[in-house]
Amino acid sequence: MQGITRGYDGIKDIARPDLGLSISLTSGAQFYYFVLVIAALCFLFIYLVTRSPFGRAMMGIRDNEHRMVALGYNTFLYKYITYVLSAIIAGIAGMLFAYFNGYVNPAELHWLWSGDALMMMFIGGIGTLWGPLWGALAYTGLRYWISSYTMYWFGIEGSSSSWLYSSSVAV
Repeated sequence: MQGITRGYDGIKDIARPDLGLSISLTSGAQFYYFVLVIAALCFLFIYLVTRSPFGRAMMGIRDNEHRMVALGYNTFLYKYITYVLSAIIAGIAGMLFAYFNGYVNPAELHWLWSGDALMMMFIGGIGTLWGPLWGALAYTGLRYWISSYTMYWFGIEGSSSSWLYSSSVAV
């Protein structure tokens, strides 16, 4: 797919969209508030879904799938819908990430990036809504705090993706 993805070079010069109504996302502050609003809307959507009957059924499937099947729930359909909803949220995050960097590289799809996301979730707490958010803040904050003291921060932190960052460390 060299013609679409540009292969190992990635896609460069991704321009931020102009939303009209005198809202231009080219400035850093306006883009920040745009991302903040989108993140808040996504968080509100997830909150409402988890509090809905659908969300309660998903919690029942998580806790005891066999019991939910016995109660007559189509667990495959519930899990499939949940997968689609999570893919939509991940797609929104990927779009914002591409607009933020202005560049998309195939190295960003490496499985070690998922290790960072899993660490954020484990630190914050599995099965909670606020936990991964607090875990992400703690994990990222720890990374920046340690890196301000040493260039070997990834060894202290135990980062799963330290090799990705090692090329950007100044000697």
